[in-house]
Amino acid sequence: MRHYFITLTLLLTAWAFPTPPKAAAKEQVSPITQLLAPYMEIQKALSQDKLGLLPSLSHSMQEDLKKVSKETLEQSEQALIRQLSVEIESFKKVSDPKLYRTRFGNISRLYVDYLKSHPKEAKNLQLFFCPMFPQGYAFWVQRQGEPLANPYWGHEMLECGVKRPWK
Repeated sequence: MRHYFITLTLLLTAWAFPTPPKAAAKEQVSPITQLLAPYMEIQKALSQDKLGLLPSLSHSMQEDLKKVSKETLEQSEQALIRQLSVEIESFKKVSDPKLYRTRFGNISRLYVDYLKSHPKEAKNLQLFFCPMFPQGYAFWVQRQGEPLANPYWGHEMLECGVKRPWK
């Protein structure tokens, strides 16, 4: 009888205190999207005219690109990593402020094209366009909710930019 009482107590305890629900699986973020962080640091430095930070930020981005495991990526993503590596290498060799901004546009083009074709990856990101930048590609990406910060003009025209849809 005592054995049944213990069993009944254990069953009632298990019923009264159910196991907590399993945590929802985290949404996987592609390595390309993870590489947006150093890109956005470069964007911020350009918008604040902190050009002295650009060599170390571009070096950091290049190191992050090297760490990406290309075996798990689709061919188009592997190609993008190669293109980003070429563009960041070109960016690192610059010393002229105007050229930094033009080369940043080349990097932005690669990210924008990727994000347009991967809308889930663009969640919480905003696309902007600078109609006043004549030297090349004038789109850039920022996190939603951040104040507009134009990397193509910096403080000269910090808030020059138009929000654009991802389509």
